[in-house]
Amino acid sequence: MSRRKWFRVYHGLPDDVALAVAARQAGFSRAEMLALWLTLLDHASRHEQPGSLAGLDADTLSLQLGLEAERIAAGLAALKARKRVDSHQRIVGWDRYQSSSTRRVRNLRARRSSAAAPTPPVKALGRPGTPSTAPTPDSPAAIAARRARLQHNNRLIIGATARDNRHA
Repeated sequence: MSRRKWFRVYHGLPDDVALAVAARQAGFSRAEMLALWLTLLDHASRHEQPGSLAGLDADTLSLQLGLEAERIAAGLAALKARKRVDSHQRIVGWDRYQSSSTRRVRNLRARRSSAAAPTPPVKALGRPGTPSTAPTPDSPAAIAARRARLQHNNRLIIGATARDNRHA
């Protein structure tokens, strides 16, 4: 059995014209054809070779869906005629619809990690929580910031001293 516990269902499934035509050809209601198609997709997703319908027959589907085996056989023939199931008992286009994003995500992460050269963290100046993009201690911006803080602190000290001298 496949390790996958789910399968993708495409947008527009209830309106799929090929399934509607297959339903008409087989004498099914659209709901019966959707039930048959979803049952086939479910089986194909759990098969050792994903996408395969091997081992599934009209009698088994008849029990699963509560329909006569002859009608199920007609439904399967209509799906083959509409090229939804191939001659090798596989869902046509299975790999395309059920593709995994694993390979794509791995490639994306590799591109990101190779593009972003590791940079050592910069000790932030100022308050905690300052982003690591803070200027380095010797940059002109850092020097200007220190100078402004010192001037501000000196004004506070000078102002406090002047007040203290007046009240003495």
